[in-house]
Amino acid sequence: MIRRTAGPCLTLLLATLAGPAFAQQTVRLPERDEALSGTLTTVFSVGKEDGERHEVFSNVPSVTIDAEGQLYVVDRDDGRILVFARDGRYVRQIGRQGEGPGELRIPNGVALTPDGRIAVFDMASGAISLFGRDGTYQSLARLDPQYGRLQGPLRAARNGLMLPGGQISMGRGGPPAIRDSLPILLVTLGDNAQTRQFFAAPSPAPRMSVSGSEDRQEVRMTPPPTFSPTVSWAPLPDGRLAVASGTDWRVHIVGPNGAVASVIERPIRARAVTERDRATARAARREALETGAGMMRVENVNGRERMSVGGGGLPPDQVERMLAAMDFAPVVPVIRGIRADAEGRIWVQREGGPGATAHPIDILSSSGEYLGTLRGEELPDAFGPGGLAAFITTNDLGVQSVVVKRVPATWRR
Repeated sequence: MIRRTAGPCLTLLLATLAGPAFAQQTVRLPERDEALSGTLTTVFSVGKEDGERHEVFSNVPSVTIDAEGQLYVVDRDDGRILVFARDGRYVRQIGRQGEGPGELRIPNGVALTPDGRIAVFDMASGAISLFGRDGTYQSLARLDPQYGRLQGPLRAARNGLMLPGGQISMGRGGPPAIRDSLPILLVTLGDNAQTRQFFAAPSPAPRMSVSGSEDRQEVRMTPPPTFSPTVSWAPLPDGRLAVASGTDWRVHIVGPNGAVASVIERPIRARAVTERDRATARAARREALETGAGMMRVENVNGRERMSVGGGGLPPDQVERMLAAMDFAPVVPVIRGIRADAEGRIWVQREGGPGATAHPIDILSSSGEYLGTLRGEELPDAFGPGGLAAFITTNDLGVQSVVVKRVPATWRR
């Protein structure tokens, strides 16, 4: 059973953003955790080390579940989307690797549009390919280049699709422009795709180095200091957006008009970074640099960008220089990630402490009421109807799979 606290304390504040003043509500949640009872039950799992071509995944950055419970798996390195029925049976492949119509180079996100089409974001082209429910290619929606290099994820919203913009805009023949906020974009699909900034979340600006000539530029992006705040966000079914971007436990609820309507807070503060945190971060960074995992390379040749992801690590001497140059923010941000389920509940994963491998998850109602906290569970990568939740997993051998589970009814009240 869910144990509910007394109604939250509400305080009305006045705040001013870019534009007129508006009433902003602050919802303060209790500090003490209330455990949720019940356990997840596995429905099916897909992905294995050996098997048929559709059973072996190359690199899975994201998944989604449609209203019928079908699972869509982005298999990035093979340039395809794999579809599985709600019982795990293989249904079809959407797209294939290439640069022609309906082909994908570096797919990095998949979502269902409001009218039921399948939208696939290709990081290499910065465009969205649209497919019918039967997998037939329909059209390509090009996104406004003013928002820089887009990487995803792509998520369904009530009035279209959402994805984050870039903090770097590449200029033709000039230096790149760098933003100190992350634009969260709303893409509406009609006769022509329209892209607009829905919300700008404060975010430390990345650092960049540019080499080469005017006709041939190579841009190397260095992230802000390790443990700097990152932006976590999730569209809600009613058109609102949940966003966290600071160091403490604070979630902004952005209304359909793009203005912050309320702020939800728990009195949980960021903790100081420890030497153990630094050592763990250095080890993870070393592995990424040595293997090239997730490393994005962008090359501009005669005004045309070429992008690749992965493709081998850096030379040992360069790895050591980059590790020695690592710097760290003073505190570890509380919030690690946010998701919203099909009923609008907000799942907030928070940092679990030095050396933690599991991180608590707070579940809130769609109105911001605290429902309880989970421990020992991962944050789902996608949600579906009837309490379905999908998790991208990687075993000790590096083999990826997607496990679909059902959330117990006690977590969904």
